[in-house]
Amino acid sequence: MNRRDKDKQDFRGSDKIPIVLTFVGMDRVFRWVIAYSTWLFVLLFGLTLGGAWLLWKNFGTDNSIQIWFLKDDPHIVEYLQFQREYGSDEIALVLLRSDSGVWRRSFIEKLGQIHRALDTLPYIDRSYSLYKVQEPRLLLQRVYFKPLIGDGFDEEVLQRKIWEIPGIRGLLVDSSARYAVVYVRMKPTEQLGPMRKRILKDLHAIVGAYFEDYHFAGFPIVNEAVNKALLREALFFSIVSLLLIVGILLVFLPELRFLWIAVLSVFVPVLLTYGLYFLMGHQLNSMTIIIPTVIMVYALADEIHILNSYFLTDGLSVEERLLRAFRISFRPCFYTTLTTTIGYITLTLALMPALRLFGLYAAVGMFIAFVSTYIITSFGILRHKKLYSRANPLYFDPKILVKRLVRWTDRYARPILYVFIAISVLGFAALFRLRVDSDSRNLLPRNVYKQSLIHIDTIMGGNIVFFIQVESDTGHVLSGKRKEVLRSFVRGLRRDPKIHGTVSVVDVIDYLLRSQPTLVLQGVNRWKSTRWEGMQWGSHAEDAAFPLIDSTGGRVMIVSRVPVMRASRYRELHHRLDSLSRASGLQKEGLRMRVKGFSPLYIKMVEYIYLSQVRSFFTALVVVLGILVYYIRDWQLSLLAMVPNLTPILMMFVLMWVVGIDFEAGTSIVAPIMLGIVMDDTIHLLHHYKRYRMQGWSVQEAMNGSLRYAGRAVVTTSVALGLGFLIIAFSAIPTLSHFGLLSSATIFFALLADAIFLPALIKLYGRNSRA
Repeated sequence: MNRRDKDKQDFRGSDKIPIVLTFVGMDRVFRWVIAYSTWLFVLLFGLTLGGAWLLWKNFGTDNSIQIWFLKDDPHIVEYLQFQREYGSDEIALVLLRSDSGVWRRSFIEKLGQIHRALDTLPYIDRSYSLYKVQEPRLLLQRVYFKPLIGDGFDEEVLQRKIWEIPGIRGLLVDSSARYAVVYVRMKPTEQLGPMRKRILKDLHAIVGAYFEDYHFAGFPIVNEAVNKALLREALFFSIVSLLLIVGILLVFLPELRFLWIAVLSVFVPVLLTYGLYFLMGHQLNSMTIIIPTVIMVYALADEIHILNSYFLTDGLSVEERLLRAFRISFRPCFYTTLTTTIGYITLTLALMPALRLFGLYAAVGMFIAFVSTYIITSFGILRHKKLYSRANPLYFDPKILVKRLVRWTDRYARPILYVFIAISVLGFAALFRLRVDSDSRNLLPRNVYKQSLIHIDTIMGGNIVFFIQVESDTGHVLSGKRKEVLRSFVRGLRRDPKIHGTVSVVDVIDYLLRSQPTLVLQGVNRWKSTRWEGMQWGSHAEDAAFPLIDSTGGRVMIVSRVPVMRASRYRELHHRLDSLSRASGLQKEGLRMRVKGFSPLYIKMVEYIYLSQVRSFFTALVVVLGILVYYIRDWQLSLLAMVPNLTPILMMFVLMWVVGIDFEAGTSIVAPIMLGIVMDDTIHLLHHYKRYRMQGWSVQEAMNGSLRYAGRAVVTTSVALGLGFLIIAFSAIPTLSHFGLLSSATIFFALLADAIFLPALIKLYGRNSRA
């Protein structure tokens, strides 16, 4: 009797498999599903229509900063408090060009028309530019601010004032005075809500009515650009994933007329999961948008395993073959779904809500896909009983490849072991060379907005408004020696290569000393004068974008711009500022310096990424190992099988090191997710290996028999999963692209490890494993 006949004979006698390999009472469930498959399908179809309706009605995106922090996180609480007290740091920048000079009347009049239109929008707190500049003046111990531009301003005077008044040169106008910046300050983040959708549309309409050459940047622009890109990406991923799956099915399906069953199996759970997602009031973000692709490829993997089991049992009626296929496939499919789900569930331990949502609903989608696949398969096969008898794929059968794998692992087991050990060692070395970092530009797709961001960085030296707060618990910030150390600190800021366009209350004082000689008569012409803390600073909050000193004089705000950078660069900048504050003597004078706004949150987010990855990965490792031990009932074999499942993760670290990919929001979740995924093929192979061993086969025979039986499904599902994730690698958003590339590569690494390394390892060291 040849090996193929022996495999078939074994499965015709699969009812004799010991209880350890079956679930008690599952036969009754299988028979019930087969008997009521029509009604179950109708129910499933109705729920799917409901999910489609919810998806259509509520489809939207949200990538605001809140999705990355828990509501009670002290850092986001402090950030929102800063916005309520000082104003939102969600500031859009509009760069406008005037070849004849920004002081020209025609240009200034256009700025005025733009401001009048912008200030009527409900989501805008205020707008600011050269048109709204106010000149500081001093009269009778009071600093007040006088509008620079009136109805009859002089162009030559304005041109001179551009280089004299603090805050214009560098902050509002570039060094050539050919470019001017309009700051559009949004309402506090928690008040924007659904109005975010209108930002880009309204800004384009208003600015485009007066200028042809303009560029947008700033956090609100980046946010809305990402939202628009995500909508396109969602459509792209869904369509391309479906086409890819159809192509895979055309190649691997044993019967072409199974196509509609398989397509429904991958399409239904997506609509059900997204319907539930939107029913709970969530919006899509840069992570949850890839859930459909994830669900599709997993549902396809389960479908292929069920169909593979169906066609490898013959000589029975359709109902009995279907029942036998359910018996054979259910246990390994259940445990592969369980281990994969564990990988996603561990993401709920992350410190960021966006990752928690992704992990939770991806896990829910896995469970829905697992259940719905059995219902749809049962309904489809029973509807066309007479159609399905062939057991050969249409165009490709991986059995030739499987035969070679059997031969290679027999002949070259020890060299294979040495090669994979060497790769694992290299992976450990690469892990310690990887950076935990994030580049906010990777959240922005490759489009005109990213080009504008880079252009503004080049022209103006930066497009992110940077806030530095200096405060005192007691007394005025400008009292005694404090104004001297504050002035020294501001001078140090201007020497930093990453900080541009700095303006502070120190600059206002310098301008007053230069522009009003009569200050000599008032006794305030020298910096060492003690009378600055007694000045009354007139409020100009209605027009000024950045108030520089509060009414009590206990706090000043230094405003500047920085370019879009990696989190590590922001961290380095913060360290330099801490050193500068100590060198300037701020602490000695009882002053505290703190950076406010987005950059501290961004740095903290990267720290959360690292902690989330460590917590999720080790939790997944412990849980998956426990499941494997329970499933195989042999802890030695389980530990042995874990080695090839860690190898693909280490190979992924090598790829990250070679390509130059950091651990960031998208890539940090790959390791815990892939740990659950790479176990899938291992479980299927060990399931059949264990069964053959229980029948008295030797270790080598049992492993080869497992490869022959499950090899086709293992190769097919791995190709489907790998190509499915590879679709995400073509995303226009680099963070998602990196996630797709690493996930796809890890799955193909796992195929090599399970098809070559695992058999070789078991053949060498599995002889003492309990049968």
